[in-house]
Amino acid sequence: MTAVRAGQAWCGPREVDWLVRLRTDLANLRTALDYCASRPDLAGDGLEIAVNPARTRCWFFSSTLGEGRHWLERLLATGDLSASATTRTPTLTAGALAMKAWIALCQGDPAAETFLAEAVPWPGSCLTGRRRRR
Repeated sequence: MTAVRAGQAWCGPREVDWLVRLRTDLANLRTALDYCASRPDLAGDGLEIAVNPARTRCWFFSSTLGEGRHWLERLLATGDLSASATTRTPTLTAGALAMKAWIALCQGDPAAETFLAEAVPWPGSCLTGRRRRR
């Protein structure tokens, strides 16, 4: 899957190549995301697809932050958050919630802090167990 491979290879010598490829494949990604969002049993797979372009900042560099957030929100709302598919792990859910918060922050949305707080209690979140500084 292109999006997953791009997410894994990001921050390497081929990151520009991956960004170009993701931008070229956006229509295919949209089709896959829409299909997965329409099937609760595939929501985890769709979330995996949506998180990886977010991880590579594809939505940011393609000026489609709103679309990236749309897919994350739609797929997070589809099915059971804890395990709608084999790929819907707590770590993936925490990552999707954190990406949603990052996009909201980039958009200047004050709800970003609330979105990030949603990610904290999920096992696998790098924020689990941390205390908020005041």
